[in-house]
Amino acid sequence: MGELERAKRCHLKSQDACVVSGIFKFSSLMNKKILACFPIFFTILIFGSFSSDKAKIALEKVSQQFGTGLDETGLAISDLVAAAQNLSGSEKSVEVLQAAVTEARLSYKKIEFLVAYFDGADVKKNINGAPLPSIEPNVPIVKVIEPSGLQVLDELAFADDVFSQKNEIVALAQKLEKDWREVQFFQSKIDITHRHVFEAIRQQLVRTFTLGVTGFDTPGSANAIPEAKVAFEGMYDAFKNYMPMLEEKDRGLAIVMDARMENTLEYLTKNDDFDSFDRLEFLMKHIEPQYQLFYEIHKSLGIEFAEETDKRLGP
Repeated sequence: MGELERAKRCHLKSQDACVVSGIFKFSSLMNKKILACFPIFFTILIFGSFSSDKAKIALEKVSQQFGTGLDETGLAISDLVAAAQNLSGSEKSVEVLQAAVTEARLSYKKIEFLVAYFDGADVKKNINGAPLPSIEPNVPIVKVIEPSGLQVLDELAFADDVFSQKNEIVALAQKLEKDWREVQFFQSKIDITHRHVFEAIRQQLVRTFTLGVTGFDTPGSANAIPEAKVAFEGMYDAFKNYMPMLEEKDRGLAIVMDARMENTLEYLTKNDDFDSFDRLEFLMKHIEPQYQLFYEIHKSLGIEFAEETDKRLGP
């Protein structure tokens, strides 16, 4: 064997030794890193599973509350239909009708945050839209839609001469019952997510101020403040399912939110007169701070935001 050939073989053996040595070194390094990460993985596994279980329970409770609310509102609307059909010239029958309208509206308000979130267009058109004619959107010809729903019934039931409008009230109540059945059928099948809950709550805070305490929602009864209180109770009932997780994540934030909820309900109980209600104070001390708090809680719990799930909503 010539000197050149021996030199080549020695060079190849040297390269192989370097490769093998490199592989062993890399393998040893990776093993050390994996072993070092085991405690972290174990911690994530334990606490991640723990949080996941609590999150699942929270969402199940929200879904159950929503389903119950849909049923209860349906029953209240059925009672409203019966009260409308039994309307006579007596003052008592008018009072029964007014009580039925109030009860149906309060029942709806408790779950409005989710109902309106999932289908705002249908709510506006059939369930709780303004008592004004509107135009059918996205059609080739102009089609006027007559107002219907809870706002219209509120205005009629608390008018001066209720009995003279009995036929219209009965027809509107029956239409509302039919429309609500459709809402109940479709929305009871929705898979609610954590993001839905927190986005719906923040939307309802804005809705309660702009359409609720202003009186826009209750043109006849002016029952705006009690309705606002019930709307907050519905939001809080849903949110309270997340309190155990928030107390683990950020106990300070949980304490602040708990105090805010109690303070707002107390404020609405003590200040229930429509005319003297201080709307600016309510906006500055209740709506705005809670809007920010619910956003911070949404973020603290690690729940995704809409822009993170749909790129079309991003910048």
